[in-house]
Amino acid sequence: MPTLEDCALTTGTLGKSKRNSRQPLSVSTTLSDVPPAYYFPVDYVHCEKGIFIYYISGPKAKPKDAFITHTERRQKKNKAHSLLVPLENIADQKQTPLAGMVFHSARCGSTLLCNMLDTLSDCYVVRESDIFNKLLNDSALSHQDKTLLFHTVLNSFGHYASSLSTQCVIKFSSHCVFQLPYILEQLPQTPWIYLHRKPAEVISSLISKPPDWVSSEFLQRIAGLSNENIPAQREEKAALILHYYFKQVVESLQNENKSLLVSYEQLLSDSEQLVSEITDHFGFDASGKTTEMLKCRDLNAKTGEPWQSISAADRSNKSPTSDETQNKIEQACRKFCRRDYEALRKRAK
Repeated sequence: MPTLEDCALTTGTLGKSKRNSRQPLSVSTTLSDVPPAYYFPVDYVHCEKGIFIYYISGPKAKPKDAFITHTERRQKKNKAHSLLVPLENIADQKQTPLAGMVFHSARCGSTLLCNMLDTLSDCYVVRESDIFNKLLNDSALSHQDKTLLFHTVLNSFGHYASSLSTQCVIKFSSHCVFQLPYILEQLPQTPWIYLHRKPAEVISSLISKPPDWVSSEFLQRIAGLSNENIPAQREEKAALILHYYFKQVVESLQNENKSLLVSYEQLLSDSEQLVSEITDHFGFDASGKTTEMLKCRDLNAKTGEPWQSISAADRSNKSPTSDETQNKIEQACRKFCRRDYEALRKRAK
């Protein structure tokens, strides 16, 4: 067993600059052989003495946070106990199958979809855990270690969901779409949804509240582009990223029958049929729950605040744009991603 000092955690994800920073474990962390079911994985460390997964004690009631990182922060603030567990000790635990997976293009209503699913008493959605962002892009892991770690982390979330008397759905971060071939290879029988939105609306939102991954560095990582091949304009940069998103999904849909494509516009419709299609796809019974699921659209998906008290611009998750900016967005879409988006939409029909 290593000491806790040996196992400082490497933090950061594909789109962040802190990828190689090291942080000490919490003083409430102890070394353990096996985590109880009500602990969920937060991170891992790969040191000379092996791979160790960092777990934290989860809430006893189903969390309602927009992202699981918010749940993690709250648990740490409340001094929840944490464990460091050798991967080899838990890799052979009984498997708990996932109910499904959610992939998305960002700023497309994926949090709303999770909120709708979480109204079901027997569903818990794990929302964009950083541990997946890290392990799926960790070049230091061998293929064997990566696969063992991936399935162990999935299983641990499944056990946590079971402790809440629910089944687990995993919502991946948007850039995990580039790992779709690997994920589908590992989970060929698991149903999945890809949520998408009109590219111009996504780009408008990304410009209004820019994430750190709309960057030249991100494009270099996902596509191997050199600086001279990366556009300088932010609108074109965002459109080029969407090009690679949509292209990867279309390629992953070849000869694939476990997928369901859902648009943002469908999600905002009054379609009880769509709700039934989504829940049936994941194997949940939505009887008597359709109205409650649709009511989620009346609230800000991330804050729970009623839309009546929020401006129209904020409600659409984008700021008003000038004609000049809107023209740049439309030109960027035509240049980089419209053809890919149309190909994606055709697959949905």
